[in-house]
Amino acid sequence: MPPRPRLDPALVADDTKLAAVVDDAIHHDPDASAVQVEILRLQHELRELVDADAWGTYLSVEEQVTARWSELAVALVRWAYGEGVKTSGRTP
Repeated sequence: MPPRPRLDPALVADDTKLAAVVDDAIHHDPDASAVQVEILRLQHELRELVDADAWGTYLSVEEQVTARWSELAVALVRWAYGEGVKTSGRTP
């Protein structure tokens, strides 16, 4: 995993930049990658079982769930920063 940037007030305050840092951390996490492979496999199976309308509804639900988890991840990073976490370890 590449080094993560140190959090600072400007980065934490910028929604777009902070979301990009969170996305990058998730993208490089081996456990998250393994889960993503399984999600794609299951989505492929589901796509074969449902009609186009049901698939469209499922994709809409997935979009909302993903957006919510993304918001929560950014909120958790902001909370952790407020508690003194600046990198993957705690500040002294």
